[in-house]
Formats: sequence, C-alpha cells, structure tokens
Amino acid sequence: MPVFFVSSTTIQNHRISLAGSLYTHIVKSLRIRPGQSIQVCDERRQRHSVEVTDITKRTLYGNIQDTVIGPPQEQPTITLAQSVLKGEHMAWVIQKSTELGVHAIIPIISERVQSRIGKSSMTSHQVRWQRIALEAAQQSERWDFPAILEPQPFHTFLHALSETQNNLILVEREEPTVINTAAEHDQPFSNNQNVVLTIGPEGGWSQAEIQDAENSGMRKVTLGKKILRSETAAITGMVMVQERFKHVTFTTIDVKGPSA
Repeated sequence: MPVFFVSSTTIQNHRISLAGSLYTHIVKSLRIRPGQSIQVCDERRQRHSVEVTDITKRTLYGNIQDTVIGPPQEQPTITLAQSVLKGEHMAWVIQKSTELGVHAIIPIISERVQSRIGKSSMTSHQVRWQRIALEAAQQSERWDFPAILEPQPFHTFLHALSETQNNLILVEREEPTVINTAAEHDQPFSNNQNVVLTIGPEGGWSQAEIQDAENSGMRKVTLGKKILRSETAAITGMVMVQERFKHVTFTTIDVKGPSA
C-alpha cells in the first residue's frame, strides 16, 4: 500500500478527514473500507498509520493509531534540470528520478528540444508531471515529493542559478570530469552545497548553450565514454551523483525504459 501525502490541516485531535481526488482514489479505486488501515505523510515529515472509521459520499474519516517522525532531508539535495523530452520519455524520467530521491525537477526548453509541447499546453503538462512525481513518491514510500517547476528557457534557468561548485551540465564527446571519479584535488565538489544536474535533449546541447553554461559558472561533467539517450543519462547521472556524495537512497531500480 502506498503512503499518501496529505496536508497537516486534515488532521485534528488524532483524527483525519480526506476528500477530493485523494478520497476518490482511496475509496473508488483502491476500495478501502472501514476497519482497514492506510498510511499518510504530511509536510512536517510525519507518517501516520490511520484506521479508517467512516466513509460518506464525499469524505473518508479515520483515527491515527501511530505516528513516526521521518529522518532529516538528505544533504546535499539534487535538483534535476531536464530538457523536455518527447512523449512518455519525460514522464519516465520524472517517475524514476522521483523514486531515486530527486529534490526538484526543472523542465528546460533548450534549442534542440524536439518535444511537440506548445507554449499553450505547458501548464497542463506541468500539472501532469507533478501528478506523476506525487504518485511515484507515494509508491516508493518517500517522506516528501519533488516539486516540478514551471518549464523555462535555458537562458532563464542559467540567469537564476546561484553560484556554487555543484552546478553541473552533462556533456558528451569531451574530456571533462567524470562525476563519480572526481579526485578531491581536481576541482572538488562541495559537500555542503546542493547539486543541480543539467541534462540535454535528444540531439544534445548546442555549442552556444554549452558556452553560455560555462559563462554562468556551470561545470562540465560526463558519465564516461558511452553516449547515452537523454532519459538514460538522467537516471545514470542521478545515481552517480548520489554515489559521489555517499547517500544512495534506493534498494532496487526499475531499469525498463519507454519504447523508442
């Protein structure tokens, strides 16, 4: 059973009430009935075991039986800046990076983005992507879920970056630092600064974009000699960054990707 994310405002005097889409999912889809138990997690990183007591036409009520306080958020956090991919490839990256513990995802509109997403539909896609992230976080029993930020042009993203040693842009066919083999004396990563990992689209970055990234203080990194598809590079990069900072947070990985 997944852990459902709720607002702490739904909890009063050790009793919880759920309505709306979450009610519909739990009652109509999962067919939870009075006497059964569910788990919910709120924004305070508190996970509650709830016994369902009553279900009306619009609201589920339950009593909190037990509460566990979650661990502090892992540091440094990892934000994935992912160039928008075609079709379900973007959804797959969001789902899998969420399972791996990504802190936030920024959809990037780069020069070579081949997505058919138009400006008018970006908002609806952002809503869908946020739902995918929420569902993946619930299924993997995370203590929180990543925010899917508003899709933005690459130059807007660069302009908003804070200057740190851990702003990384993934490139291929060059000889920059390999993420998980960087020596401490070789432009070391900072263990007390959060990581921004930036992944290009199908077709890669343009030379102008790479130059703009360097001018903005980003560090070019690589995953090694192999040329990977963008969605594969995103997940591999996440794992290598986590290994670099010694906080790999998964027990198993679903490596099955979307069809080409």
